[in-house]
Amino acid sequence: TIAMGVLAVMVTWFGETVAWKGIDLFPGFRYINLLMVGLQISTIPVKLVHHINCLANLEEGLWWNSKTSPRTNLFLQIFDYIFLLSVVAWPTFQSAYLSYKREKTHCVYAVLMDNRKGKAEVKDSGEPYFD
Repeated sequence: TIAMGVLAVMVTWFGETVAWKGIDLFPGFRYINLLMVGLQISTIPVKLVHHINCLANLEEGLWWNSKTSPRTNLFLQIFDYIFLLSVVAWPTFQSAYLSYKREKTHCVYAVLMDNRKGKAEVKDSGEPYFD
């Protein structure tokens, strides 16, 4: 949970300062992105307290009993949905939108290769080949 929050802040910072500069993005993109990062960062402490409560005492909970408190469960379920919105739904839309704007973004492409010859190339060259 914390790692996702740190990653969201890093991607937003990099996007705002480097990758999205001078790009014709729709007007609300920056504000929605900052809102989603804010929502994600604000839900992290609630989720951590919830996890500590449930894992510290599996029978009754450390601070409250998660099996017998429906209001608390509703409150935590709302935070779970907000967290999912900010961690899954928005990044999926963001990725699709930035891929659509491919020519206008500063994308980094990585290609992995090795220097070995392929199977067909070795067989055609007459060099010994071991299956």
